[in-house]
Amino acid sequence: MAFLQGVTSLPCRLVHHTGTMIRFTTGQLGQLPLNDEDCFLELPDGAVVRGHCPRHPDNPYIGGSEIVRWIKSWVPYNAPANASVYQVGTGNRIRLAVAAPATHVTAEDDATKRRVVSRARKLSRIPESGRRRRSYEAWERDSYLRTVALSAWGTACQVTDCTFLATVPTHILPKMVDVHHLNHVSRGGTDSPLNICILCVVHHQLIHRAPSSVLQSWDLDGSTVTVNGLTLKIIRDAPAIM
Repeated sequence: MAFLQGVTSLPCRLVHHTGTMIRFTTGQLGQLPLNDEDCFLELPDGAVVRGHCPRHPDNPYIGGSEIVRWIKSWVPYNAPANASVYQVGTGNRIRLAVAAPATHVTAEDDATKRRVVSRARKLSRIPESGRRRRSYEAWERDSYLRTVALSAWGTACQVTDCTFLATVPTHILPKMVDVHHLNHVSRGGTDSPLNICILCVVHHQLIHRAPSSVLQSWDLDGSTVTVNGLTLKIIRDAPAIM
């Protein structure tokens, strides 16, 4: 018997809060299994994990330790992400597809879930120039993530038709590319392989410095970002870094 009842897909939310789960609404009970049911869930990163859907009239959801672990690696704390589950075949196998990642960051997440390196310095006047040294903060980056990303994908900008690196001498190529978080770290983005790509320094700065930069979509193969009306198609093989 099919896991989903009478439908081929069902909207849901990925919740990372006091409980971490794939949550549905009570109005969707009719499309979920009639009794407690185990399932096999295909994740967006290509992995297949076991889940469990208890028949809970007040809080319909799919849970399981592997599902919880994956949600925590991708969804910011207390910032649910929209998703959908799709029926695969006629049995208890389903597939999860996630919408563009959440960008809301709560005060609690900002204080306890993000690692921030404070580089604040007291304002001090420099007599020679009369300038002031200003305080600032930087989001800590994981240096190992860059090593893994470059090892899996190489030193090529993943923006389609990028020609900048063709003008760069081979021996300095590694210094001219950056690991970019599609959903920015400052907005709650994680180090999940689904959330990173390789960009040349030009495209990286373009995305971060432009007045308008919006992540439109993403999947295992890449993402689409609009920058001041210009569409950038980023192509990368997410499973290769898993």
